[in-house]
Amino acid sequence: MKGFLTLLLCLALLAMWGCVPPAEQEEESRRQDFLAAESRTPEELAILAEKTVILDPGHGFEDPGCEYPNNGIIEKELTLHLTEKIASLLEQHGVSVIYTHMGEGFPGREALDALAAEKGYDLDAYLTALISAFSGREGDAVGETVTAFGTGVNGDGVFDTFERAYYANLQGGDLFLSVHINASGTNSYAVGSDLFICSDTPHRESSEGLMASLEQALKHTFPSRRIGVRSDSWGDAFVVTKYPDMPSLLLEAGFASGEEDAKKLTDPAWQDAFAKAVADGVEMYLLGF
Repeated sequence: MKGFLTLLLCLALLAMWGCVPPAEQEEESRRQDFLAAESRTPEELAILAEKTVILDPGHGFEDPGCEYPNNGIIEKELTLHLTEKIASLLEQHGVSVIYTHMGEGFPGREALDALAAEKGYDLDAYLTALISAFSGREGDAVGETVTAFGTGVNGDGVFDTFERAYYANLQGGDLFLSVHINASGTNSYAVGSDLFICSDTPHRESSEGLMASLEQALKHTFPSRRIGVRSDSWGDAFVVTKYPDMPSLLLEAGFASGEEDAKKLTDPAWQDAFAKAVADGVEMYLLGF
């Protein structure tokens, strides 16, 4: 009976695959070949050399993020460490990387405004158009949201997500990726990586493509790991997924609050594998797979 059920399952999977259009089968095969490749082709390297990625190590400075000293995890240190690994792999293939910060300093409001003036960037105009089009807010509510964003760019010792989004827009890039470490106060067994985008932006489809590429790359490297994906509406989305003027994604690498994930997050070999999976996903998106 067990053998018969296995046969039925195999036949069902074959039937499902047979229903997939040939073009989609070919595209999926190309993506799998790309993820399995040990190097990039000259054509791929030429394309990647024209791309710019903005990487944002989550938290930092006076904001440590989640702290689990017993596990050896302080989020602001680990996010910077992982981001540097991701950046190194991208740069090896010619991708230009811009950090929002490198743990040593960040531009405050005065510096951001000076750079905006130099580049002729009108933050209020950009925010007004974005919020009016995608937030569902009207009239005075739009102005109040613009003001709230400005309040977030406050120049204190915390590098707020508003400042990071503002900085990313001033730099410009092909995508924005914010790297974080998750934690659960109620579930000590929580594990897995999570990807978040905003569904209410001009870059929704591109952000969805970026999320799909990262999800596939992570599943290719960690087939048994839970990889969560979520597309949030404007009101629920993270600041760094809705305000950057480019495809944007927030990545939670794993749960510092759980013993299983904490061991992975602090293991150099796992960090290297994770960084490569993320870099592969980013490059797969940049190459248009």
